[in-house]
Amino acid sequence: MKPLMFLSFLIGTCFTLQSQETAPSKEVMIKLAVLAAPAELRDSATVYSFDKSGNKTVLRKGTNEMIC
Repeated sequence: MKPLMFLSFLIGTCFTLQSQETAPSKEVMIKLAVLAAPAELRDSATVYSFDKSGNKTVLRKGTNEMIC
């Protein structure tokens, strides 16, 4: 899959998940968020989420410079 097509797919998936009545699990949100990161940095990336009010929360504190 071409990178631009993959990015469009990923963004569409995230918007679909946000519009659902029930939020996806923390694990699912982390897995989706790190897909855009280089493979070697995914396991140690910090991952943030935003609630419906726009408040930022940390889903996972990372140990490298990557933020997703």
